[in-house]
Amino acid sequence: MLRFAELQARERRWIRLSEIAEHYGRERSTAAAYSALQASILNDDFIERGRSRLLYLHPWSTMAKMTSGKLQTLIDVYRDPEILARHYIGCCWVPVAMAMKWCAQHRIRTTGWLTGRRRRCGRVTIADDHLVSEMRALMADGMPAVQAARVMAPKAAGHSFEAKVDRLRRKVRSN
Repeated sequence: MLRFAELQARERRWIRLSEIAEHYGRERSTAAAYSALQASILNDDFIERGRSRLLYLHPWSTMAKMTSGKLQTLIDVYRDPEILARHYIGCCWVPVAMAMKWCAQHRIRTTGWLTGRRRRCGRVTIADDHLVSEMRALMADGMPAVQAARVMAPKAAGHSFEAKVDRLRRKVRSN
C-alpha cells in the first residue's frame, strides 16, 4: 500500500479520494465532499465496463475493490459518517481520468494538484521536475538528451508525444 502511494505521488495515474475531498472541501466543506463521493460510489459513477475502478487500499483489510454494494453494507453497519469517510471512502483510489471527470461534474478546479499543471501569468506550465531529474540521471550514464526525453515522455503530462519530448529537452537544457 505504501509503495503504491509513493509511486502514485510521482506518476499520478491514480488519485486517493481523500485528496479529492480535501480540494473539494476548500471550496465547500469536507463533510459535503465525502457525502458527494459516497453518493457517487452508491450511484456507480466509478464503474467502467461493468467493473468498479475504485481500489480500496487499507492496511487492515484484504478487500481490493470498493463497490456500491460493499459501501451500502458498510453504511448499514457503521452509520457514522466520520468512520465511513476516514476508513473507507478516503482509502479508495480512482484513475486520474475518472477523478478529472468527477471533479468537472462537481466544479472542482484540477489545475496544479491533479493535472500536474500550474497556471502562471495566464500561461499553463507543466510540472516536470521529477522527470527532468530522471532524465539527468540517464544522461549521466551516457544517454543522449533526445533519447532520455523519449524514454521519459510517456510518463509526462500532455497529449502529443513529440511535444512532450521537445518540452522535456528544453527543460533539461534550461536548468
